[in-house]
Amino acid sequence: GDAKAEWSVDIEKAGYYEVFAYIPNRVMLQEFRRVGSGGVAFVTMGERKPIMQYYIVRHDGKESEVSMEISDYVDRGWVSLGRFYFSSGEASVVLTDQGSVDDQIIYADAVKWVYEDNKTPKQ
Repeated sequence: GDAKAEWSVDIEKAGYYEVFAYIPNRVMLQEFRRVGSGGVAFVTMGERKPIMQYYIVRHDGKESEVSMEISDYVDRGWVSLGRFYFSSGEASVVLTDQGSVDDQIIYADAVKWVYEDNKTPKQ
């Protein structure tokens, strides 16, 4: 689709940053499916597909795609999207509306970049 959420930052110090997305703890994960002519039905836990969110991290002239499962069983709060090298200048993270199920709602709250160093990535 065409909907998205985007966060931008001006990176002052080049180096490796860990990028985090905030997933609120109080998000209620429910899935409904269309039935009949305009009706909806609640999908039970055993029938549900994993709820996925898809991010694009734009860093150092590259784009890295990151997917994250959001479920009732996964810790939420600040969740790492990974560690990336950023040159000085503008960087961004985009949450797409790709989703993993039809009519999925995406959860966009906040993104943060945490400077680590300018050495090689952790192994």
